[in-house]
Amino acid sequence: MTTLLDQLETARPTQAALDSHLPADVLDRIKVDVARKAAQRARPLHRRRRVLAAVAATVAGVAIVPGLVGSDRSAAHADLTALAMVAANSDGPAITPGTFLHVKTEAVQRNSSLFGDGRTLDTNREQWVRWDGVIWVIDTRPSAGWAEYMVLPKNDWFTPERAAELPDNASELRAYLDRTVSGSNSHEEAIFVAITDWVHSNLLPPKTLAAALEVLADVDGVDTKDVTVRGRDAVEVSYNRFWHDLIASESIVIDRETARTISEHDSDPGGTYELETTLVEVVEEIPADVLRDFEAHKDDVRVYDDGHEPTADEM
Repeated sequence: MTTLLDQLETARPTQAALDSHLPADVLDRIKVDVARKAAQRARPLHRRRRVLAAVAATVAGVAIVPGLVGSDRSAAHADLTALAMVAANSDGPAITPGTFLHVKTEAVQRNSSLFGDGRTLDTNREQWVRWDGVIWVIDTRPSAGWAEYMVLPKNDWFTPERAAELPDNASELRAYLDRTVSGSNSHEEAIFVAITDWVHSNLLPPKTLAAALEVLADVDGVDTKDVTVRGRDAVEVSYNRFWHDLIASESIVIDRETARTISEHDSDPGGTYELETTLVEVVEEIPADVLRDFEAHKDDVRVYDDGHEPTADEM
């Protein structure tokens, strides 16, 4: 008897098939994008996986539908325009040369037992972002009792310095995005992904954040709804699409009072991912004791609470 998994396995194209159907420059761009995001280790790579899945599905002849009909465009436009006004009148936080953006997040990824390994992975992150994009990162997994210390080098993709150079006018920012974004299942989805990545990064200056939210207000397929998070009134901003004939969703939750991101949520047949931002502040320096910890621990080596050396299976 042929199962759904058998059918999916049969329909999945080989790497050779992908190579033969896609131009070399497209494949090169995909590989560079995957390598960059893997190096950043910012979070589980849901968005990268969706882009690659869309490429594979197109080659295999599976129809990809960019968005779902039925979202209330007027309500979404009103919500995001209101948030843009809040952002425009905000006083930060705004990173400047000589300062660091200090951020703490808590994330949980729940992998599907049908399409994945069924594991639940918790990751807390504390990081300091320098003006040029160098990031000092401490990742911890409370359930496993380990910590990782990493210094991520500056990149040419998105840094505080580059964020400060973006247009702070909505029409100019939309024109910039139209020229530069690619990937995803549609141009509108690509713009949604770019803007929500920017918003969640907390790197945008207030006026640029306002412009980004104005642009998002006019993106096809965007939906909003009122939510409350720890007593704070907020707006959940989402974009829905089909993924291998099944529903996938991606959303961020933005505080109505500050126009800053509180959390983000991704779901697809592979599982769910939730990340909550617990602290965002601009500081003058990384604490001396933290820098000593980085000196004491070689990059990317896990340090266990009980002091044992990690085995090959634990790496």
